[in-house]
Amino acid sequence: MGVLHLVNSSEGLTRCCNRLGPEDALILLEGGVYAAMTTAAIPNGFDVELFVLLEHLSQRGIATCRVLPVFVVIDFEGFVRLTAKHSTSVTWA
Repeated sequence: MGVLHLVNSSEGLTRCCNRLGPEDALILLEGGVYAAMTTAAIPNGFDVELFVLLEHLSQRGIATCRVLPVFVVIDFEGFVRLTAKHSTSVTWA
């Protein structure tokens, strides 16, 4: 399995998108969840799974209906499952 990219800012997302590979997954968390509402967060050219952390959306008052449909909203349990599924993870701040 590919790399799990943990993105917690818009700057981190910009840097992360340049490093994505096939079969990678990307999770938006902390301040990075704001990117789930804009198409700028959608990387082109790769088969990348896109997720956003529900608890961090809620903490910022962002309703899940505002999240683009390409993102799967996950809870902390889903976050743990993804971490276990990927042998490598990288945090982008």
